[in-house]
Amino acid sequence: MTPAQYSSTVGQVASELDRASRAGAQSDLLAQAAVGKLPEHVVVRDPAGGPGVAVDNSQLLQALRDDVARGKRGIASAADVLRNLQANLRQQGRPSPADARKVLARVLHRVKPGRIAAWEMRVTRWINRALRYIERLLNRATRYIGDRVPSVRLPSGAGRFVLIVLLIVIGVLILYLIARIVTSMGPRAGRPRAEGPTPPTPTRPHTAWLTEAEAALRAGDYRGALRALHMAALMRLDEAGHIRYIDSRTDGRFVRALRESGRSETADALAALSLVFAAAWYGKAPAGPTEYLSAQAQWRQLEALAAA
Repeated sequence: MTPAQYSSTVGQVASELDRASRAGAQSDLLAQAAVGKLPEHVVVRDPAGGPGVAVDNSQLLQALRDDVARGKRGIASAADVLRNLQANLRQQGRPSPADARKVLARVLHRVKPGRIAAWEMRVTRWINRALRYIERLLNRATRYIGDRVPSVRLPSGAGRFVLIVLLIVIGVLILYLIARIVTSMGPRAGRPRAEGPTPPTPTRPHTAWLTEAEAALRAGDYRGALRALHMAALMRLDEAGHIRYIDSRTDGRFVRALRESGRSETADALAALSLVFAAAWYGKAPAGPTEYLSAQAQWRQLEALAAA
């Protein structure tokens, strides 16, 4: 499958999800059928004859199915996800600028978003599943009571009120657990401190980081490739004078600096690239061709904005 064919398939599934979100009672079935048309595993081949890229969509499909299970809003959200993926694929399919290899080397060695982003994604997914499970249990219990005890007549809206109360209680418990988790990630009493500051990351031109990204990609090390691509972006922005790269600063500070200087589009591209890198490097999320293609699309946008 060529990049154009893969992009067309993604766009077709997104269009069918859009139609499903407006299909009334048949929305769920139509949305599930549409998601089933997205291949779980596909090899995207370069029309120019380059090596193919094996794309694993299993994580993407699971996220889409989770969205579809949320109803019409979730179906519309799943369509938006695929629209964004299609836009990235189209952008990646365009010829890269002449100095693209140079631009990719100085951005991403040390991002410090921590593990919070990964925990947020996991907790949100767990909450959605838990709420759907509780809702199914309450529906079954309501039907059971209605069948076994016909004389019981709950006031109008009472069942919904009980559900809301239960969800509030569960939400409070979840917030408590999150607070405990975040607290446990902080420094503990008696933990030995480092004897000296961490040595700063050696400053290299962005072209060197691009070369490292390509070497890691050829070796199948997608996490290493994402890290090098991230460093390439940071260094390119530093070379263009948009930010001042300091090893101890986090990506959040770089993004804020770009917004404060009026470069909102550049800030959005860096934030998107940083999120992909942080999830794989710090959050231990899967790192493969799909993640690298997404990061590469953001990198190309950053490179074009830096050169403008």
